[in-house]
Amino acid sequence: MVMDSVTAQGISNGLRDAELLADALTAGLGGGTPLPAALAEHQVRRDRAITPMYDFTVRRAELHSRRALRLFLRAAAGRPEEVTRLLGGFAGVLPVDEVFSTRNGLRVIGGYGLRRLTGWRPAPRPADRAARRSP
Repeated sequence: MVMDSVTAQGISNGLRDAELLADALTAGLGGGTPLPAALAEHQVRRDRAITPMYDFTVRRAELHSRRALRLFLRAAAGRPEEVTRLLGGFAGVLPVDEVFSTRNGLRVIGGYGLRRLTGWRPAPRPADRAARRSP
């Protein structure tokens, strides 16, 4: 899998993958595991580790208007602990699929952001309706 440079994950993934590949080769050539099985297991583990960031990168590269993402970023901007989590997700230090999950997004944007996102407005109270009707 190839990563876009926007997430700066390439070198980290390359170094990790080289180490894991060396472990697989050692197991496969050392007689503990048949080489094809060791390499197949390496591929499964590598793909499992990289897929969440890969999917995140693909979504960022699409350049679609992302109203929910904009609300999420605005809501996080004034909260240092959320900015730290956000940067941790971008850097791959925290699981990107958790940081940018729907559940976490709703937690960060809160009720106000959810109302803006969905366009929901509370129904007018009876007293408000009566006030609008009177001259």
